[in-house]
Amino acid sequence: MKWLQRKMMILMITVGTWDDVDPDELSYEELLALGEVVGTESRGLSADSISSLRSVVYKIQNNQNGSSDTCVICRLDYEDGENLILLSCKHSYHSECITNWLQINKVCPVCSTEVSTSSGTGTPSC
Repeated sequence: MKWLQRKMMILMITVGTWDDVDPDELSYEELLALGEVVGTESRGLSADSISSLRSVVYKIQNNQNGSSDTCVICRLDYEDGENLILLSCKHSYHSECITNWLQINKVCPVCSTEVSTSSGTGTPSC
């Protein structure tokens, strides 16, 4: 694999910039080497951003609006007294489920709205 990394570095020097490298022209092995040379970029939210999201406690009697009583990530029903995270789009999830999701993706799993970390003042959907 080291020879591929060297090949990628030579390719970058020869071509001039990474912008000129066409990934469609590279083999699978070359793409892996390119990933190791260039690195990866996290598409998720930071731990600080996730911890700043609004947390609510699920109460069975609060669910009068017909919204789902199930976390769409783990497919388990919410239980009375459980901690949920309420996103700015008003979708709610188990805290652990959405935390794991948001470390990888920064959009709501239901509506694909980008997650805002500004504190909301809306009413919980649970």
